[in-house]
Amino acid sequence: MRRIAIIPARGGSKRIPRKNLVEVGGVPLLVRAVQLARKSGLFDTVHVSTDDAEVRDVALAAGADVPFLRPDDLAGDHVGLLAVLEWVLAEHEALGQRFDVGCVLLPTAPLLEVADLADGADRHEGDDAGRPALAVARYPAPPEWAFDRDDHGRLRARDEASHAVRSQDLRPAYYDSGTFMFFSCASITEGRHGRDGFLAVELPPWKAVDIDELEDLHLVEILWRGVQDAKGRGGA
Repeated sequence: MRRIAIIPARGGSKRIPRKNLVEVGGVPLLVRAVQLARKSGLFDTVHVSTDDAEVRDVALAAGADVPFLRPDDLAGDHVGLLAVLEWVLAEHEALGQRFDVGCVLLPTAPLLEVADLADGADRHEGDDAGRPALAVARYPAPPEWAFDRDDHGRLRARDEASHAVRSQDLRPAYYDSGTFMFFSCASITEGRHGRDGFLAVELPPWKAVDIDELEDLHLVEILWRGVQDAKGRGGA
């Protein structure tokens, strides 16, 4: 079985300029993702998909494969990830490289560990093999307790009845952590991806911080330093 890790890392980013090259703990996010994929030993190829020459050079120096750059029409703000995966796999096939299993690994999740990727691979290739395995985290509060806020700051419960229900009496809900997903490459190339649903790979909330705003970046830096301190004391 041949596996490929695909790390999407386009050059453009509006809210955090050059986000994929921003450092956490002194190491660029992209480099951390490449190092994690390589350290896991799970992948025959660690591919960085980018449209940017500087990002390509950083990726190559970190040990990734970048045999081609992404075209401009697949590097815009509104391009879906599925379209990028389809194109990357097709380009590799044109080079005579075919893969059975893929993992899309987002570089904006620097708190992931090798064990998380191993869990994802096991989940995808286990008894229910074939369905994509998606890294998720549990909502910190029941979504049934959500409020809507108007322009004047006034709150209205989305579901009044659910606010009277104790949290322990509501089913846990989960969200896409924006970190990684394992999938069958054939399901992408044949247009079957996600039709049969997803398998959950649950992450603790502190690993599921996706970096979209500067506040997220600051939080990740604090969490990363906390993890390093815990390791230094013999903890996690």
